[in-house]
Amino acid sequence: MLFRRFLLLVLLVTNQALGEPVPGGEVRVERTERALACPSEQALVQAALAHGAAPPTPSSTPLEVLVQFDGDQSSLRALIRASGAKTGERVLRTEGADCAKLADAAAVVVAVLLDLVPPEAAASFDEPPAPLPSAEVTEPEPKVASPSPSPSPPTPPVTSPPRSPAAAPLSALFRGEGALTLGFLGGAFAPAVDVAASVRRGGWEGSLGGMWLASRDAPFTDIAGTKVALSLTLAFGEGCFALAQSQRGRWDGWWCGRVAAGRLTGNGQGFDHSRASHSLWVGAGPGLAFRLSITRVLSVRASLTGLVTLANHSFVVDGYGPAFDTPRFSAALGLGPELSIL
Repeated sequence: MLFRRFLLLVLLVTNQALGEPVPGGEVRVERTERALACPSEQALVQAALAHGAAPPTPSSTPLEVLVQFDGDQSSLRALIRASGAKTGERVLRTEGADCAKLADAAAVVVAVLLDLVPPEAAASFDEPPAPLPSAEVTEPEPKVASPSPSPSPPTPPVTSPPRSPAAAPLSALFRGEGALTLGFLGGAFAPAVDVAASVRRGGWEGSLGGMWLASRDAPFTDIAGTKVALSLTLAFGEGCFALAQSQRGRWDGWWCGRVAAGRLTGNGQGFDHSRASHSLWVGAGPGLAFRLSITRVLSVRASLTGLVTLANHSFVVDGYGPAFDTPRFSAALGLGPELSIL
């Protein structure tokens, strides 16, 4: 059911609304609940176009500009992304809940991206009229004053260029999840806990963490009253890339790959010579992750991971045969909080 809801959300996010058309492209505006006082697409485009006129020959490649307004209790933020004819990213911030200054700054950045110039400079785009032929002058020849140089057009305001995607901010996160697993300790469900630290830049995320599974008793039916107590502790590395994201950034979905290795322990109980045996457990496989943002710091993360065991391991009872075989496939369904540290 969780996977079906995730696919439904992916389909919804792919149908994005069209932006406000501008000379040479379009502008889209997204506002969170904390930034509803910031301008809409139409208002922001009107403010940007008021800064000047478009050049006579726009670029053949359309320009797409996305402005995302967000905020918290003490400040507002505008994230401006450009793609198409120009690519880059820039973040503007202002203190307080008044969006007027932030909106003006965002309009200036959009105007620069659209290569707009002030109205008085736009007149220089037109061809000047051809000069009239000069008439013959009889003696005495009057002294002709040299023409004064024409004023140069005003220089548009200089702003720093948008940051390239490679300079996207780096985020650090920490999460803890409770999980329900199947296959790690045989064909039975076993609860587990995993923790991980992650770094994220743009649409990529990398994590290092560990998982601890609650021990499970596997009875050995060939000898009454005997069993093998199984336990497993894993360390894992995980890499993910963004699969889908809501327009306001309230949720996102990720496609992940995980590699895990750990120590599988079987402790015989009730045998004539009970002893513990240890084996290396290694597995790898894909996964899906879904994150719902509660605040700028706190999110709830759900994950579904499937692993294929890269080796078979058995615990053997002398004279009887295997008491436990490592299953080929295992899976974990996790849910828990995630904190944004940076």
